Amino acid sequence: MEFFVNSIICFIIAVFPTLLSTFYVIYTRSLEKKERSLCTDMGIIFTQYILVLAKPKLTLLIASIPFLIGLLEKRNVASICTALILIYLSCENYNFNLIFLIIEYSLLLLILVPYKYKKISKYHVSIIYTAIKLISFWILSFNDKIGNVNVFSKHQIFMISITFIVAVSIFTFFYDKCKSATNLFMTVKDIEENRQIKQTLFTISHEIKNPLAVCKGYLDMYDYNNPVHAKKYVAIISSEIDKALVILQDFLNLTKTNLKKESLDINCLIEDCVENLELLFKSNGIVVKEDLLDDEIYVYGDYNRLQQVLVNVIKNAVEAMEDSDKKELILKTSIEKRKVFIEIMDTGKGIDPELINKIKDPFYTTKKNGTGLGVPFSIEIITAHDGEIDFLARE
Repeated sequence: MEFFVNSIICFIIAVFPTLLSTFYVIYTRSLEKKERSLCTDMGIIFTQYILVLAKPKLTLLIASIPFLIGLLEKRNVASICTALILIYLSCENYNFNLIFLIIEYSLLLLILVPYKYKKISKYHVSIIYTAIKLISFWILSFNDKIGNVNVFSKHQIFMISITFIVAVSIFTFFYDKCKSATNLFMTVKDIEENRQIKQTLFTISHEIKNPLAVCKGYLDMYDYNNPVHAKKYVAIISSEIDKALVILQDFLNLTKTNLKKESLDINCLIEDCVENLELLFKSNGIVVKEDLLDDEIYVYGDYNRLQQVLVNVIKNAVEAMEDSDKKELILKTSIEKRKVFIEIMDTGKGIDPELINKIKDPFYTTKKNGTGLGVPFSIEIITAHDGEIDFLARE
């Protein structure tokens, strides 16, 4: 009974690096190749060293499982180090022949060659490893010239051999499941990263359309012989290009929106937006009504970012009034309890009550050619300013 208990304990310790590596990947999602390789190597070598310190006798073969892990993981350094540790253990404690042990572990290390080139599978590696270890163990246990017949009795040799075969079989099954779990989480992370990249690309393409559309509109109207156009339109086009460059910089960062906050007047911000979108209003027959506070309203925020939000919301309002007989856009500012409110109202058909929450979800859109990212992007910017943005459904 004691033999089986010790075998189980030795087996648990032997599979520790595989278990540790699997949990490490799953719970930390750290999948950097160098980091994983270093963790695996250190785990295998450290585990093998612990097993050697325990000076195993009846669990001698099971104590060599970390070496098998090194082979299955295709870790050259870990495999060689564990082989040297096991050779030292066998020579020092059991007086086994050094030359024979070097030949044995050289044959085992040669398994890496076809395995790395995918000529054999991990199951073949386990079978070959088990066969070589058992044959070597039997020779060393029954041949006194290169081994030591006084170390194990025939009964012990039989028990050790059977236990080793069972342990390797269980470990191979366990190893396969751990690798499957690890690969699953690696796949999940890849999917998440791809989704984030796609969402970023959609966001960039959506946001960059606004300044480019403004530039194209003013360029179409631009008269090179008109000095008024040169003075007015060039400044607007230059400003829109700056906005596009800021958006592209966010794409390069691939992080959350960066803000460059400064003191700004909300009323001036709204008036600048109205001026920049003047062409859009005229082409759609929109009448703009401003109900802005007479006093200046200063807040601490990013001018370009807040303007992006206003442009997004205003463009949505304009599109909502395409089929309306009365096309009015009302912009209102107010202050209540030291909070600044900006209201944007239109005379469009409005939003259905059951859709009011869905429009905040990424990729949800009711437009034929929409991306569903304008509203989420605007929410992100306002949230970064410690603000809130709400939408009212039609009654």
